[in-house]
Order: sequence, then structure tokens, then C-alpha cells
Amino acid sequence: MTNKPPQRCTLPKHKILRRADAIKQVFAAGTFIKGKWFDVVYLCPASAAGQIAFAASRRARNAVERNRIKRKLREAFRLEQITLPKTCCAILIGNPKIFQAEVQAVRVEMKRVFRAAGLLT
Repeated sequence: MTNKPPQRCTLPKHKILRRADAIKQVFAAGTFIKGKWFDVVYLCPASAAGQIAFAASRRARNAVERNRIKRKLREAFRLEQITLPKTCCAILIGNPKIFQAEVQAVRVEMKRVFRAAGLLT
């Protein structure tokens, strides 16, 4: 019997979509799907690298709320370990309703929305 350390659920930096031109391209030409606590905009061009970005709705009143929304989305995505197809970029846009949700519920909704978008197999 070996004592293996538990596998860590991490979100590596190379999986985060940070380039402004790529984000603009996803918003301009991407497909929009509305969820219960967040919306997803995704685009699957041939040159993408399977990255994701997290954003907050403009309805969030201040920076504290926007940061909490993005933190909850990142945590749910990290725990779910959803692997996007290698040629897709997605942006998750959380709204203030997400404060009422537990992370587990957000994870379930995230799976449902990504499956509806055809990004999960």
C-alpha cells in the first residue's frame, strides 16, 4: 500500500484566455448561451488553444461583487476540470444571482451549459 498524495485540481495559467484581441474575437463572432447563474460565449476557430476567460456582468455594483463572481466561477471550473476542446475559446460571464448559489450547484449548471453548447463529449 503506497501513500500517494491526493491529486491537485489546478487551473494552469496557459488555460486562461488573456489576449485582448482573442477576447474581442470571441465576443464578436462567438455563440452565446444563457445559463441560470452565468452566460457562456464560445468560439471554435482553428487557431484557438482551448482557453477560458472569466468575467462579471455589468449589473454587479462594485469591484468586490465582480471579484466574488469571478472567483466563484473559477473555483467551480477548477473543481469540475472541464476540458474544452483544443480548438475552442470560451468566456464565462457571471451575474449577481450567483451569490445565492453554492459552488456545487454552479458546477452542475456549468456541466449542463457546456453539454448544451456541445463543448463536452
